[in-house]
Amino acid sequence: MLVLPPIRLCSHSLTTRPQRRSLPSGTHLSSRYASLSSLGLHKAKSKKPDSGQGHRVALFWDYENIPVPSTPANVRGLIVQQLCQLARKYGRVDVLRLYTGIWSANSEKNTLLRKAMHAEGMELVMCEHGGLRQVVDTKIMADIDAYTRLFPPPATIIIVSGDKDYLPTVSELIRKQFQVVVVCPKTAQPRFTAIQNCKTRRWPEDLAKA
Repeated sequence: MLVLPPIRLCSHSLTTRPQRRSLPSGTHLSSRYASLSSLGLHKAKSKKPDSGQGHRVALFWDYENIPVPSTPANVRGLIVQQLCQLARKYGRVDVLRLYTGIWSANSEKNTLLRKAMHAEGMELVMCEHGGLRQVVDTKIMADIDAYTRLFPPPATIIIVSGDKDYLPTVSELIRKQFQVVVVCPKTAQPRFTAIQNCKTRRWPEDLAKA
């Protein structure tokens, strides 16, 4: 019987509405952060080989914005596998994370998804809404901020979302010379391709090309 790893909860308090962040220039994290684990970002434990390139890679999946299709049943594992293959294509993978605030542990769909995530070393991060909005994207942007302060370029940040709220973050990452890849639906591609040097992959069609 497969024992799935525990679900990680968002570390920030939701008693007050969190401030949205898009890598503000005047904000600094504590200098004591010296490892992935100290940021709550644990290196992906996939047994699958990376591309061999020296560049670091981190993938952040906004599951509330882009969930896995309901059918067919085997698409869950396939999409997780393809996302992870995409990440490994760009180099040495540090972070593979799926963020959501809506999750039923009794759902067969979610059970199959978690098994696929476990096999690939992808972590599930639960972001409890507590009646608030935009909790998931706020948490993702905070984690991207933390990761990029710890690991300077060259590095690749993969964001799986079509949400326009990530546009300032993408622009700032590119300005700081990070490589950014956005996996999003076709309808959302133009808003990201309008940002110079932003790479996009169409969800889910282009994942098969990874």
